[in-house]
Amino acid sequence: MARMTREETREQTRERLLSAARTVFARSGFGGASIDVIAERAGYSRGAFYSNFASKEAIFLELLARHMEGERKAGRQIAASSTDLDQIIDALAERYATDQNDQDWCMLSVEFSLQEGRSPAFAEQAAELNAAHLAGAAEVVQRLCEVADARGVDPRRAAALFLAFRQGLALAASGPAPQLTQSEIQEGLRLFMHALLAPEPRA
Repeated sequence: MARMTREETREQTRERLLSAARTVFARSGFGGASIDVIAERAGYSRGAFYSNFASKEAIFLELLARHMEGERKAGRQIAASSTDLDQIIDALAERYATDQNDQDWCMLSVEFSLQEGRSPAFAEQAAELNAAHLAGAAEVVQRLCEVADARGVDPRRAAALFLAFRQGLALAASGPAPQLTQSEIQEGLRLFMHALLAPEPRA
C-alpha cells in the first residue's frame, strides 16, 4: 500500500477532527465543548487541532458551511430535475422530511443560532454563511416560481420563511417523544411550499 502524502495525511486529520467536533458539539453544546475533548476524540493532540483550525468557532463554522453547501446542492438538483411543479415539490418535501432523522444536525442548527445570539463576533463571522444559505434557498424558490408561473412572490422572503418553517418541523420531530410523524412533516412541507407560491392578498 502506498504511503499517504503529507497533504493526504493533513486532509485525513482535518476530516477526523471535523467528525469528532460534530459529535462533541451535538452532545455538549457549543459552550460545553472544548478543543481538548474534540482533539482527544479524534485521536490527536491539541497542537494537531490548531494546525488545522484557528479556534473552536472556526471548526464549528466549517461544519455548518459544509452541511449548508450540501443542502444547497441537493435543493438545486431537485429543483432542476423536472418541469412539473408537483413533482418538484413532492421531491423537496420528501428530501427535507428526513431532517429530524439526523439528530446531530438538528442540535447543531440550534447551537448555531444560539451562539449567534450570544456572541456578536461569532454572528459577524456567520453572516456570510447565512447569506449564502439564504441565497441558495431563494434560487430554489425562484425556480419553483418559474415552473408555476407564480408572480408577485419575493423569493428571498419566501426562502427565509421556508427555512424557518423547515427547522421548526425538524425540531418538533427530533426529540425522544416526537410531536409529528415523518409523513406529517412531509405533508406540512408540501402544503407550505404551495402556500408560498400563492399570490399575496391585497391590502
